[in-house]
Amino acid sequence: MMPETGSGHWYDAGNWIRPLVLTRRPLHHPALMPPLPSADGDLLNRIGRWRDTAARMADPGERERIAALVDDPRMGPVLHGIWAASSFLSDAMQARPTLLLDYVDSGPDVLIDDILDVGNVDPQQDRTRLMSRLRLMRRDAAVVIALADLEGLWPLERVTGELTRLADLATRTATDHLILE
Repeated sequence: MMPETGSGHWYDAGNWIRPLVLTRRPLHHPALMPPLPSADGDLLNRIGRWRDTAARMADPGERERIAALVDDPRMGPVLHGIWAASSFLSDAMQARPTLLLDYVDSGPDVLIDDILDVGNVDPQQDRTRLMSRLRLMRRDAAVVIALADLEGLWPLERVTGELTRLADLATRTATDHLILE
C-alpha cells in the first residue's frame, strides 16, 4: 500500500518503503525495511548533514543542485529511504555528494562503467594507494548500484552482475599486486 503523497509521510510503518514518484518502471520488489522509530532522528540528522555539506560546496551550481536533491521528486524519496536505513550508503554519499549529481546527469549505466574501468586501478602502484583506490571504487560503486536497484532501473540480475564485476576487479587487481611485490 502506497502512502498518499499529500500525507507528508514517505513511508508507511506497516509496509515497505517505496518511492512516491517512480521513474522508468515500477519497483518489483521491496526496497528497504521501514526504519525503526529511533531511525527518524537519524534521518533528520542525515538530512541536516546533507544540507550542511551542500552549503560548504565551493561551486554555487553544485551547492544548489546538491541541496535540491533532498526535495527532488525522483531522488528525494530514495535518498530518504537510504538515510533512514543504511549508515554505510549514507556515509558514502556524504563523502562524495557530487557522485549523486553524476548519477542524475549520466545515469547508472555510464557511471558504473566509469567507476569500474580497469584503467582506474594499477596493480603496480604502492599498496597504500592501491588499497585506498579500491576502497573508493567500492564506495562509489555501492552507491550507484544501490540507487539503480532502489529506483528500479536495474533488474536483480544486473545488480548482482555489477557487484560481481566489482568483486572480480578488486580481487584480480589485489592478486596482481601481490604477485608483482
